[in-house]
Amino acid sequence: KGILYIRHIEFIPQLRSAVNQEKAALTKIGAEILVPLITSDGQLKGLVILGPKLSEQVYNFEDIQFIYTACSQMEMALYNGLLYEQALKTTDEFESWLNSMKDSIMIIKSNYTVQFANHAASVSFSNEGAICWEVLGKETKCQNCPFERRMSDSDLNTYHVERIAGRDYECICSRFLQPDGSLSVIEVMRDITERKQMEEKIAESKAQLSILQNTERYKTELLSMVSHELRSPLTLIKGYATSLLRPARLSEEKQNSLIQGIDAEADRLTQLVSNLLDMSRIEAGMLSIQKDVYAIPEILESVSKTLVKVADRHSLKIEVDHDLQPVYVDRVRIGQVLINLCENAAKYSSKNSRITIGAESSDGFVIVSVEDSGAGRNK
Repeated sequence: KGILYIRHIEFIPQLRSAVNQEKAALTKIGAEILVPLITSDGQLKGLVILGPKLSEQVYNFEDIQFIYTACSQMEMALYNGLLYEQALKTTDEFESWLNSMKDSIMIIKSNYTVQFANHAASVSFSNEGAICWEVLGKETKCQNCPFERRMSDSDLNTYHVERIAGRDYECICSRFLQPDGSLSVIEVMRDITERKQMEEKIAESKAQLSILQNTERYKTELLSMVSHELRSPLTLIKGYATSLLRPARLSEEKQNSLIQGIDAEADRLTQLVSNLLDMSRIEAGMLSIQKDVYAIPEILESVSKTLVKVADRHSLKIEVDHDLQPVYVDRVRIGQVLINLCENAAKYSSKNSRITIGAESSDGFVIVSVEDSGAGRNK
């Protein structure tokens, strides 16, 4: 039931008994590939014989796929032709068979009138006898009319997807001769709306799965990084506390320095834990956002002390346009973002380098940026 290469005949047991005269005939006409034409009911109705390519190249994968497609179309057209021939003999049986099909089938005459519409087409569209595009609920002739394409080319059939009354149809169109010699077209339309919706859902699910996989990977990397970040302030706090507990007498200045170090690292630890909690709230969809109208300088002022502390070993500069319009934001959350960006800039830039917080208007938006002057110049 597939493509057969001539050279394989000698190796297939079922074909070894082929008549030598047939083999000789195939060799004489230069046959290289044989393709059986089998209708959907399993009957062999013909044989397509192909010789060598004019380019003298071998048949590649794309050629074979094209041959399969072309022969499938030939099988469809041949089958439709056989059905129509049978319909001329037993019209009642033919119509009964067509009416039992779930696919919509219409026979369209050369004057664009619908000669026949099966039960599925009658339910889905209008009554037979009208102009074909009116049956499909359209005011004018369909764009790239498949009927005209059938009349103007010699292909056995055409395939296209049509949007009709809000639903998608897979359409196969083939022409044939009427008893009076005129050309008509038989069109089979299969409703694929649900299939397309399912395909879209599958594609969406695959995209969501990819996002989830990336999220899990990012989460693992983040937890690894956070565990390291948490260990750093804890180690310093432990070291400072141990120094204070030693019997050796420490100067008051040294004690204050250690206590300030513990206080600073405790604040840093609190901030890390707060960020972790926020991340958990975001993931659970429980992060509370309290928006209101604020001026950018007001937001910067609310976190200025923390920003100075984060960038205490750097030169912090703030450049804000004076005519900035107010913004509708959660002041606390935006402040957290600025602090995190400044902390990141301070961590990955050299000591005493400049960190700049800027704010400017652009096309109705306010753009706030944090820029460091260290390696890579991140912004």
